[in-house]
Amino acid sequence: MVNFIMEMLSNRSFILQTSDGQRSRLRRLRNGVPQGSVLSPMLFNIYIFDLPVTTSRRYGYADDLAIMLHQPTWKAVEEGLNQDMDVLAAYLRSWRLQLSTGKTVSAVFHLCNREARRELEISVENKPLEFQQAPKYLGPTNDCTIDNSCLELADALSGHIGSGEMEAASACYEELVLKVGEIQDLLVQFDKANEDKPTFTFWRQYMDLVSILLAFTRALRCGDWNLYMSAFKSMMPWFAAYDHTHYTRWGAVFIADMEQLAQMAPEVYQGFLDGDFVAKETKHSFNKVLFNLRLEHINKTGKVAGGLIGITRNDPARNRWSITYNERASLAEDTRSLFGLTHDDDDDEETHKDCLQSRIKRDNHDVIQLVDQFQRYVFQQEHVYDLVSLTTGDVASEEILNDLTHAAESGKKTITELVKN
Repeated sequence: MVNFIMEMLSNRSFILQTSDGQRSRLRRLRNGVPQGSVLSPMLFNIYIFDLPVTTSRRYGYADDLAIMLHQPTWKAVEEGLNQDMDVLAAYLRSWRLQLSTGKTVSAVFHLCNREARRELEISVENKPLEFQQAPKYLGPTNDCTIDNSCLELADALSGHIGSGEMEAASACYEELVLKVGEIQDLLVQFDKANEDKPTFTFWRQYMDLVSILLAFTRALRCGDWNLYMSAFKSMMPWFAAYDHTHYTRWGAVFIADMEQLAQMAPEVYQGFLDGDFVAKETKHSFNKVLFNLRLEHINKTGKVAGGLIGITRNDPARNRWSITYNERASLAEDTRSLFGLTHDDDDDEETHKDCLQSRIKRDNHDVIQLVDQFQRYVFQQEHVYDLVSLTTGDVASEEILNDLTHAAESGKKTITELVKN
């Protein structure tokens, strides 16, 4: 076998021929492997089997090599990549391989578009590498700002729906779903690459909890029964993990009952699917609430400005208020109807408090503050695999670390045992 391979690699020559038929003289080929041979990839992999260890992760295919590095600061990223490029360049020289600096580029992948456009100062053999925002690797173009296209598609979708162009809106929606799927795949890969970092895991769990609450809120506001049940089921392990005993116990009973609702009470089940498990007061969208909260809309009309505060020391006044506030609420509603007034008149979507510029400005300010807090925090190298407070830098004990980072698994185990028993 060795003699066969030596025969294949020895005494090889080549010529060059241009498109107009001109040919070069015969030249001897002194290195490399035959292009197109089934043995060439294997032989090349054997040749570079002893690639040196680098701080960056390596992704190779044949003679294409990519290195990727994730660090808490841009300075650390640049220092790590430059060091690894020097190590690889020295290795290639030692084995008489030449790095194609013209085809070697740097790129940044970041969930923030502004950061994804940051040009890194990376060089090899004293030659700065070109920065590309959308580099090609093994054929496909890698979009470093993929969320930009999602925003553009979302704007286009809104415009098509607003103008009644439903066919264009449908096509735009399908494309948007595909793009969102790509982002989700990137997040899964990102989580997988950082799953051994407890502080990262803790904050990702927090983000998951916020996502569950947002889904639950949306289910109520829109009257989406399937989303409501899905979000409630997602809450159950967290109820169990953080000792909400009553929610855990009766939540399991509630879910079991609701799972049988389609067979036991099909009309009620269909009503819930139609959104009848919530109520709304006005014609506007995204404003449905549970029925117990709907009662508060009725009660508020009969309440005094300060509620019971201020009249609790006066027994006759408190008694009159308690006995008559429902009647006063009914009279107030009848009076509004008599004069043709509805709650739609004073609940204009354009002037809803959550749509006011002051509220939007405050929300944006809160987001900026939160991002700034994260950016100020820098992992100390010795604490990368610890659970660390972002504000104080305190390191959690091993017991607290296990409790917080494995809360979901612990909660699921508790729920399983509860259902079995």
